[in-house]
Amino acid sequence: MAELDTTFLSRIRYDSDAYFTWFEWGANANPHAHRLYFSCEFSQHMDSLKQNIQNCLQSAKDECLNTGQDLNNPLVQDTIHTKVLDCWDHAI
Repeated sequence: MAELDTTFLSRIRYDSDAYFTWFEWGANANPHAHRLYFSCEFSQHMDSLKQNIQNCLQSAKDECLNTGQDLNNPLVQDTIHTKVLDCWDHAI
């Protein structure tokens, strides 16, 4: 059942467009397989998420610079970090 799940059902579940499989021997001499899945839909989602986070980071930095705050100040960095985490929480 595990082979059926990783070979066939995972492609449907993760909406993958292609996948590669390779087999190798592990450190303790156990044979096992690795699968690398590619999904255009997931890639687009991750690209969008990355862009949103970058925009949020830039916006937080600009806001601090516009109010004359020093970006090297640890308190300002914590504020920026918190704002980016909030963006991350709302994005996923």
